[in-house]
Amino acid sequence: MPYCYDNSSSSNYLQNFREVIRLLYYLIIKMKLTEEKIREHIVKKEFSKLGEKTTVCLLTLDCWFEVVGTSSCIDKEEYSQEIWNQIAEERAIDKCWELYWFVAHLD
Repeated sequence: MPYCYDNSSSSNYLQNFREVIRLLYYLIIKMKLTEEKIREHIVKKEFSKLGEKTTVCLLTLDCWFEVVGTSSCIDKEEYSQEIWNQIAEERAIDKCWELYWFVAHLD
């Protein structure tokens, strides 16, 4: 079911969003965020193969964010699930850096 905007819950949503922003700010500024520390905040990793040569990685962070990374090869004969899972995961982690970088510059 698609998400629908509900005015009655917008204040709760904004409050939760502010809490997440504060948490991310703390992680970056106070904890001197590193890739290792980003990896510590991953609570779940899911990998899916789409078609014959595309991999999707979904990382769930402990602050309820979900981040997606993808990978694909040109020739399906060259596809290796292990290698392309790793590439998709690295791309998802790169997106985590973008997220944390954005939050660090809100202040």
